[in-house]
Formats: sequence, structure tokens, C-alpha cells
Amino acid sequence: MSKIKIGFIGAGGIVKNRHIPGFQKIEDVEFFGICNRSTESSQLIADEFNIQKVFNTPDDLINDPNIDLVVIGTWPYKHCEYTIKSLDAKKHVFVQARMCMDLNEAQSMVAKAQEHSELTTMICPSPFAFSADMLLRKLMNESFVGDLISVNYISHAKYSPDAKINWRHKHEFSGLNIMGMGIYYETISRWIGHPETVFAVKNTSVKERDNDQDQAEQVDVEDGVIITGLLKKGGFYNYQFSSSHHANDDQIRICGTEGTIVFNFNNDSLEAGKKGEDLKQLQTPTDLQKTWQVEEELIDSIKTGKQYESSFEEGLKYMTFTQAVHDSFKEQKCIKI
Repeated sequence: MSKIKIGFIGAGGIVKNRHIPGFQKIEDVEFFGICNRSTESSQLIADEFNIQKVFNTPDDLINDPNIDLVVIGTWPYKHCEYTIKSLDAKKHVFVQARMCMDLNEAQSMVAKAQEHSELTTMICPSPFAFSADMLLRKLMNESFVGDLISVNYISHAKYSPDAKINWRHKHEFSGLNIMGMGIYYETISRWIGHPETVFAVKNTSVKERDNDQDQAEQVDVEDGVIITGLLKKGGFYNYQFSSSHHANDDQIRICGTEGTIVFNFNNDSLEAGKKGEDLKQLQTPTDLQKTWQVEEELIDSIKTGKQYESSFEEGLKYMTFTQAVHDSFKEQKCIKI
């Protein structure tokens, strides 16, 4: 196969700092096109990363016959539209997380990907807990904790109550996604699976934030949510997410009939203990250590057809949860998934 020509729609911090450097390590790719929010910013990125062509519109980039792979690095409000257009134009698609705005869009993206099953589709996965992810999966698969009793997760991290307003605070750009809820749910579900029921309460503590011009704007995405329910694997869960606390708590505690596992996202420390024992810190064996290889996996999938974990079907699962959280709060009732 000749070099895979990539077109970028949107090139914010994650694309510039993570994805482009990842692609640069791969010999069989070529940066062909860029369409950012303005022609000027597109040209700056093209000059910085030696991208051949600046496109005036996303549609022009998508329909260029030279491009094999479209990397969608916009905010979620454009993910579904550009994904469907790209697949219809016979392009492979890599879309930045979160997958899209809501469950309906996720279902449309999955249906279109299945319609074009010869093309590779992938979502950027959560980068969290790479150091302990495989060991945690192993412990859970081997029933280290026994039957699940409870899973408690608290996230008072990543966003400051004094931070300026951004796209994550606006439904028009982020849809039903709430701050870091989706990315942490994606990570946690690798270890404990998905819920059977969802009951959610939400609140907005910081109702206004300054924009870049130091003018106050209304926040319309809630900055706090508590979610509880039953897990399909047994036991109950309780998740608390907040972007308005000053404290920096970010920890999950998995309790079962035979043991307990505690993972701290802030320092990637993993502790575990059997029933009647104190918790002890665990080190991840070399053969279970993971590194970021998302771009390599994407290109390999295009070349070989191999399916990797970050599929549209996996994204559909966390968008199903996100939709259930929204519906539960709106209808003030428990939602069965």
C-alpha cells in the first residue's frame, strides 16, 4: 500500500500535541490537508507540520480524492456530520472524543460505519490509567475482589472553579457530555463493565464564568453530577463528578466479597487487598504495561483490517450511558439500560 494521506479537520491542542506527533513516527503516512477554524490558523498549522494543502471548508477536504483518512479534531457538535460525510466519501475516519452530542448521533455514526464496513472507523480512547489498566483488568477478570458489592468513584479534578468558560460549558458545542464524565466512565467501564440502571442528579455551582474578554457568560452545562445504580456484573455503583471543587480528588474504590481495589488517577497508584488484609501498593509487571499507540493502531487497522478496542460500537456504549444520565435527570426517574 502507498502512503496513507491524512486530512485534518480541526487541529486544537490534542491533535497538535498528541496525534500529529504520533503520526509523525509512522513512515507510511503523509500529511496532505488541513482545515481549521480559519484560513490563517490552517496555514500556521500547515507551515508548522509540513502539511501540503490548506482547505477552505471541511467539505472540500472530505471530497478531495487524494485523502485516505480524515482526522476529525473539532468539538463534539461536528463529529457526527463530518463522520457521515467522510464515510460516504469513502474515507477512513478517526474522530476525537467525545464521540458526538447524544445517543441519536452515536447510533447514526455506528449505522453509517456498518454501511461502509470496508473502511476503518476509530474514536480517540481515554488516555487515563495506562500504567495500571491491564493489571486492573487482569485482577477483575480473575475475580480478585470476588462478587462485586460496590464501586465508588469521586472526581473533583481537572477543572478549576475559577477557570474561564470554554466549549465544555456550552450544550451547543458539547451536547449531553458533562465535563470529564464520559472519558472517566469509558476508563472505568473497562474494569467493571456497564450499568443496568442509572439514576442521576445534576447541579450547576458556578453559574457564570468569564470569557477570554473577561466578560461573564452563563454556564449551561452542569458542573456537578452524582450517578448511582446497579451494575450488570452485580453490586451497585456511585459516581460523583465535579468541576467546581478546589480539592483534587480522583479515585475509584472497587469492593467485593473477597477483596478491595483502589486506584488513584492523580498519581496512578494502585492498591489492593484481600478480605481481612491491609491494602498494599501494586506495581504493574512489564508485560502488562501499556503505552500510547493509538495512531499506530489506527494505521495498522487501515492496512490490515484488524479491529481495535476504540471502535464506534464502544463509543456507542458510553454515549448510551451519557444519554441515560440526561434522561434520568430530566425525567427524575431511574433509567434501565
